[in-house]
Amino acid sequence: VSGYVDDDNQELNLDVATPYLSFGKRMIQNVVLNFDNNNNQLNLDASGNYNQKNTFLDFNLKANALNDSLYTQFEWHNRDSVVNAGELQFNTKFTKENNLTSALMSFLPTQIIIFDSTWNVHSSQIAFNPDTTFDVQNFRLQNNNQYIVIDGLVSKKETDQVQVEMSDIDLGFILELVNMKAISINGRTTGVASL
Repeated sequence: VSGYVDDDNQELNLDVATPYLSFGKRMIQNVVLNFDNNNNQLNLDASGNYNQKNTFLDFNLKANALNDSLYTQFEWHNRDSVVNAGELQFNTKFTKENNLTSALMSFLPTQIIIFDSTWNVHSSQIAFNPDTTFDVQNFRLQNNNQYIVIDGLVSKKETDQVQVEMSDIDLGFILELVNMKAISINGRTTGVASL
């Protein structure tokens, strides 16, 4: 750990490096953090490696906070022959009304690679409301004619629904993505599910 605080010039910088952080049975190795207030905003740059079943998943997180807004960029890639990598970028705007906080997360267009297939992440928004509900607004992953679109309000009310629209999606791919290896379903699906 090293760093400084300069009150006269209103500057701060903190560098942290540790061989590992553990959370229960999970361990992140080669953790490096830098925290500063360059450009009159709070900046975080973090990186590390996550050991994932005999391979490493390298990640980098960058975040910049100014006033009521937070920009986040999260990148990852594995070190395996089958590529899983990508980047998510989003801006989050926080508001407070009647002493309750809400946030609007706006995803920027990026790409992710899942099992060697490139998927586009389209612009979308997720609104986190003060009443603990959240509204997913057209979250879309697409690979040519294959896509998954999630849209709707998540709440405790049975009348609120989330629509999941799929086009030509490999069910085995979905099960492998969510790590459900005990279930074996193959085939392709197209349609809309209401949750």
